[in-house]
Amino acid sequence: MNGTFLNIPLSAVPSWALDISPPPAPVPWTPDLMSTFRGGWRPDDLTGLSAGAAIATLPSFGGVVTNTLTQATGSLQPVIGTINGKKTALFDGTDDYMLASDLTVANAATSLFFWVLVQFVAYPADSQYKFITFDEGTSTGRRFGILLGNTTTAKKIGITYRIPDTGSTTVRLSTTAIAIGTPQLICAEMIVGGTGAPRTRLWLNGTVILDEVPGVSTAPALVNPVFDATNATKSTMGGSYSGTTAQSNAHFILMGRNRGAVSDTDRQKLEGYACWYAGIQAQLPAGHPYLSAAPVLP
Repeated sequence: MNGTFLNIPLSAVPSWALDISPPPAPVPWTPDLMSTFRGGWRPDDLTGLSAGAAIATLPSFGGVVTNTLTQATGSLQPVIGTINGKKTALFDGTDDYMLASDLTVANAATSLFFWVLVQFVAYPADSQYKFITFDEGTSTGRRFGILLGNTTTAKKIGITYRIPDTGSTTVRLSTTAIAIGTPQLICAEMIVGGTGAPRTRLWLNGTVILDEVPGVSTAPALVNPVFDATNATKSTMGGSYSGTTAQSNAHFILMGRNRGAVSDTDRQKLEGYACWYAGIQAQLPAGHPYLSAAPVLP
C-alpha cells in the first residue's frame, strides 16, 4: 500500500479501517406490513405471461395466502396489459371479471378498506358499474364496493353498500369524475362498528373526495351471520358477476383489501407505495408525506 490515511502510512492502517462502503439501501415499505391486510394483487408478478395472454389465476401477495383471483371461463378472463412498464390485468368492459377466493374478509368486520390502482380505457354506456365489490349475492344480503356512477359522459367515483338498516342498496357518489387514460389510486373505507362508526370515506390519489355518515340509525354489521359460499357470496374484481352491464374496461395495476381499520399513517404509506409503483407520485397532494420519496421501513 502506498500513500497515507490521516497522516498514517497506509501500510500501517488495518484493512477494516479503510472500509468506506456505503450504508445498505433502505427497505421499502409494502402493503402487507399493515396488520389488517387481507391480500393484494399485482399482475406484474405474473412473470410467466406476456402481453395479451389470458389470466386464469392471479395469486395474492401477503395477507391471506390462499386469496387467489380466479376465472375458469376463458371468455370471461382479463388479459395481460402494460402501463408505465408494469403488467396489468386488462378487463374488456363487456363481461370479464375475476373472483376472490377469500370469502371471509367481511366476517364480523367493524371496518372494510378496499383499494385499487386502475387506469380506465373508456366509460361504459351503463349508468353505473362496479369494479371491486363484496356481495353476499342475495336480494337481502350485504354489500360493499367501489363503483363509478351518475352520468354516461363523466363517471363519478362512489361507494355502494347494503346493510341491515337501509333495506336496499345505497349508492353514494363523490363529485369527482375518474380520468380516462391515466392511472388513478382509489381507496374506499366503510366503518360499521367501533370508534367513529358508521362512516364512509373515499380518497383519490391521496386526497379525500367523500367523507360522510351513511344514512343508518345504528352502527350496523355487514354479516348475516357470515359471508361464505352457502350465502351465494361473490367477491369480485374488474366488474360484477351479476350481469354484463356492470363491467370495467380498465387496466388493474394494483389492488387489495383490508379487514379492520386502516390508520391515516398506513393509508398514506399505501398511497405513497402505490403511486410510486405506478410512477404517478406527482399526483399526490402538496404536503403528502410521500410526495418526494416512497415509504421505507424505519
